[in-house]
Amino acid sequence: NQRRDAAPATRPQPPTPAMSWLQPTTFEQDLVADLRQRWPEVAPLARLVSLATRVEPLLLRNARLHFLPGSATEIESQLWFSPLVGARSSGEVIFHAGAARLLADELRGDDALFGQVIEFTHRHTRHWLPEERLEQDLRLDALRDNQAAVRQGLQDLLKRLHDENDEEQRVRLARWSRRCLA
Repeated sequence: NQRRDAAPATRPQPPTPAMSWLQPTTFEQDLVADLRQRWPEVAPLARLVSLATRVEPLLLRNARLHFLPGSATEIESQLWFSPLVGARSSGEVIFHAGAARLLADELRGDDALFGQVIEFTHRHTRHWLPEERLEQDLRLDALRDNQAAVRQGLQDLLKRLHDENDEEQRVRLARWSRRCLA
């Protein structure tokens, strides 16, 4: 029997921002790689809508028409029913979080396009509920590593929770904030 007094060696982990999306899993990395391989014409559209916390049909259509003029209409339905989608209803799809993050990180590499897509996404989601816009803004601020904006967003979230008088609404907001802050 050998005695082991030394602590086991650990691998250094890459630094992560204070607030960020969850790290993509191997499964989510495979989803994005598979999309690029099987439907390479759909990947650019997926990247363009990856900043939205949820994708509505009109956002999808407008993104395709604005950023990919002349592209086939079919890429919208291919994306809508692709494996990137973790949740789907008739009115929206939500990408697997890690897949969205991978696509958003790739988009972030092109500063000019990244800024245009942020502005486009804000414009096309202004009809959302305030907490939905706040969740999206927190995600974008974390992606841009804007810690001051993240702090302000968190303060806004807590203030909204504190100021809510309707107990049912307060519970709904608390559940939403728990999901959002992951």
